[in-house]
Formats: sequence, structure tokens, C-alpha cells
Amino acid sequence: MKLFQLIKITTLSVALLIAPAVSASAIILTDTVDFRNKPGAAKQGFFRDFQVFGGSSLRRNRNGIYLSSAGFNDRLYWDHDISGLGYNPEFHNIDFASLFIDLKDDGCSSSHRYGCRPGHDRHGELLSVDLAGFEGAYLKNPFGRKPFTTLQFDLGRAAMFDLRYDDKLDFINIKTHNQYYGTSDFYVQESRLVVQYSLRNPVSNDVPEPGSLALVLLGLVGLFSIRRNSSKRISDAAD
Repeated sequence: MKLFQLIKITTLSVALLIAPAVSASAIILTDTVDFRNKPGAAKQGFFRDFQVFGGSSLRRNRNGIYLSSAGFNDRLYWDHDISGLGYNPEFHNIDFASLFIDLKDDGCSSSHRYGCRPGHDRHGELLSVDLAGFEGAYLKNPFGRKPFTTLQFDLGRAAMFDLRYDDKLDFINIKTHNQYYGTSDFYVQESRLVVQYSLRNPVSNDVPEPGSLALVLLGLVGLFSIRRNSSKRISDAAD
């Protein structure tokens, strides 16, 4: 009898613990800046989506923004803004965020400024990426022997602080660098900021799941049985 009562009490405890549990669902959003020259793509210039600084042969086409270190170290600046995409700093907390940058090799063995010769650059490309002035990387030959590559940066403390401050990741930039044996040039095609966020101190008004309701009901049945048996023993003792 004691073992039976212990099982009932344990079942009741589990039911009461599980029933009010609320899981905070993570939400993922993506902000995209498309540098390719096509309808709906990003706008160039100050106070727009991106700015480019460098040589006179800078150009934009369906491949993206062309950057080269020939004569100048071209640099591309842009921002990501997640306001208006469902995230609200008053109610949400950013769990983590990652930046993805798509690059395409120009398919030339030399810079377009010196006349394009078909073939991949013999020594690869040299470039740097800067996030929030504190994070990023200095990369050599990120393409390998492939015509495309995607750079990934998981945001660290400084970049996350910048993003949380005003819902923007400001002054992202990618820059070409000269090499003693040649130049670096490529297209920047697209940038994506992927953010996962969740509710602060979530409170749920959702209807409990059937499994939770079943456990609560089982616990109540067990409690009723215990009280009935206790009352019966008291009555038998009185007799």
C-alpha cells in the first residue's frame, strides 16, 4: 500500500511540475543586402544601402560590386538593419547572429584595370573584412580553385553590442589588398545577417498540450485515491 501511494504522489508531483512549463520558441530573421544590379537590389550612395570607395573603374553589374586593389585598395561599406523585421528590443533578446558574404571570382588572371585575361588568379586574392571596428578577418585566397565562396562570421561581443544598441550592424566593410606579386579583385554579390532571437521572460497563454493535461488528470486521480483511502482508514479505526 505504501508503495502504491508513493507512485501516486510521484505522478502527481511530475504532473504539477510539467503542466505550467512554457518553452520559449526561438525566432530566426534574415536581413539581405543584394549588391547585384537588378530590380529590387540595394541602392548605392550616402545614406542609402551601401557606399563604395576606390578607383575609377569600380562598377556594378549582374555579378555584383567589382572590387580591385589595382592602383587603389577598393573598399565597400554597408549596414544591416533588423528593425521592422519582427524584432523588438523591448520584448526580445538576441541569442546569436551570423553574417554571410557571397563572393564571386572575376574569372580573370589579372585585374580588369589592366585588361582581363581569362583564367583564375594564379596567387589567389587578398582581402579583409571588418565588423563594428573590432571583429573580422584578414583572408588570403578564400576562393581556393572555386569561382564562388561564402564567408561566415559569427558575431562576437563587440558586434553583438552594436547590433543590440540600435538594431543595426553598422559600417561593415570589405577591402581588397595588393600583393607583392599581383592584385586582388572579385565581385561582392550578397550579404545576409541571420539573427536568432527569443522572448524576454516569456509568458504564455497557450492551451496546454494534451500530454500535460493527461498528467494533470492522472495526478488529480491519484490525489483523490489517496484522500479516499485515508478517510477509509480513519473510519475503520473509529469503528
